[in-house]
Amino acid sequence: MHSVYEQKIYEFMGAIYEDGYPVVFKGGMVLPLAKDDRSILRDTLDIDSDWYGVPPEMEVLEEKLNKTFSRFPGFSVKRIRDYVIPDPEKGITSQSAGFNICYKDNVFTRIDISMRQISSCRKYYIGEISFEGYDLPNIVADKLAFISTSKVPRRPKDILDLYSICIGNDLVMKNVLDILEKKNRSLDDFSFFLNNTNDVEHAYNSLKRVTYNDVENTKPAFETVYNTLSVFIKPFRSNTERLLWNHKTLTWQNFE
Repeated sequence: MHSVYEQKIYEFMGAIYEDGYPVVFKGGMVLPLAKDDRSILRDTLDIDSDWYGVPPEMEVLEEKLNKTFSRFPGFSVKRIRDYVIPDPEKGITSQSAGFNICYKDNVFTRIDISMRQISSCRKYYIGEISFEGYDLPNIVADKLAFISTSKVPRRPKDILDLYSICIGNDLVMKNVLDILEKKNRSLDDFSFFLNNTNDVEHAYNSLKRVTYNDVENTKPAFETVYNTLSVFIKPFRSNTERLLWNHKTLTWQNFE
């Protein structure tokens, strides 16, 4: 059961998809639909997406979004950040386009749109609402890539999200590695996660707005989460492909 707020955001996502935007959704609004575990729920306040078509002018994109949102009385879209296309040779990193979705001039939520090539997605349905979003291996690939770096304390939500996937879904390792290859992304060595437990725990404990086993503002014990993910990431450090993650035993098994 989705809250009134979440239902409205899904209606927004469905309208964007219905109007033919070359957009694939990701992030906290897609994760609960992709994973099977329902014991862990993390509140999210915005919409994340990837634009896979020719990048539009910001003015055109803002005008198009406002046309879509005109079907929702009282709602409008206001630009807050322009996108940046990465240029590694010049040291320019990517930046998503950002828009506030407002209700009568009050910010209701936000939508971020990154300009990038997509690699793996699927169709999601919520009643009569439908849209395209990252599939589970794509979600795992993104979170795993971030956790493998020294930046992991900046996004402790990825730790919790990946744990929630691990306890609810089986995963074929090669599917995740294939997506990383298609995205031209490589994994770091996970050394920060493995060797700086106190920093990782401090970041994890800072997470707010988490519901665990129907109890608000609580989450699984860090030790349980950390031990499970330590097992999960181990074969990725050696690129062993032919393995299957078993969510019931929380172990990797040979996969032929």
